[in-house]
Amino acid sequence: MLNGEVDKIAHPILSQLGAAGYKPDLLVHQPGYMGGNHAVMEVKSALAAYRGVKKDLTTLALFRRNVGYARAIYLIYGEEAEDDLADRIAAKAEIYAPDVPIELWFHTAALEPARQVRTLQPSAAHVHSVRATRRRSR
Repeated sequence: MLNGEVDKIAHPILSQLGAAGYKPDLLVHQPGYMGGNHAVMEVKSALAAYRGVKKDLTTLALFRRNVGYARAIYLIYGEEAEDDLADRIAAKAEIYAPDVPIELWFHTAALEPARQVRTLQPSAAHVHSVRATRRRSR
């Protein structure tokens, strides 16, 4: 099921997971079953994309990491969606979502399919830090 900006501020499970105050633009999930969380999406115009990137990346990372969504998708639409915007978003992802992969998609024209531009991968420094922490806790 596809749901858009559902207000889950009082949802008991999301409260426990630290995600109650966040409202992603779209959720693809099986309602009432936390194991059916397929995709969390944020959608933004290319003209406004740089404003709100922190909130969007934070929300995507939180739902991917804490709530267990299988995919996090950031869809930017508009003919202005170009490589330099992808680079700027990737740089912000290193700061606000360094620990989870987020798919970056551009939809640049009506009647054309969206295309995946890249996957914003966890940074090498973050992966190394997590591995070191795991080794120490054994």
